[in-house]
Amino acid sequence: MKALIVIAIVAAVFYLMRGLLRQYSNAERQTNPSGSQYSNGESQPAPAGATLEGMPPAYEPALAAAEKQGAAGLRTFLANYGRSIRDPKLADIELDYVVLLSRTDPIEAKRVFQLVKARVVTTSPVYGRIKKLEPTFQ
Repeated sequence: MKALIVIAIVAAVFYLMRGLLRQYSNAERQTNPSGSQYSNGESQPAPAGATLEGMPPAYEPALAAAEKQGAAGLRTFLANYGRSIRDPKLADIELDYVVLLSRTDPIEAKRVFQLVKARVVTTSPVYGRIKKLEPTFQ
């Protein structure tokens, strides 16, 4: 008799946990149907950096090397190549720089963020990322 009660309790716990997991998965799919957290009509965050327009493909290796060096590397990259790069790619790189710089020089990061925010239009593919970072850099 005890074995039957233990089996019933184990089965009940199993079905309860399975139901909770299924409910969690459904709720996650409803709030995040396409894998994006922006399902309510907001602008999408910038696509992967390689898909944004505005930078000659020849600069990709230099950008990759600069990203490995952190904020200092991106600062140097922007100083060297920034005039040859257009938005939205330029804004995306500058936002990467802002995020990295915020750890060591938050005042400068805020200043650069405000410059990027003032320049980027609401239809830009990086506008969603700006809105996401805005509370941090106000």
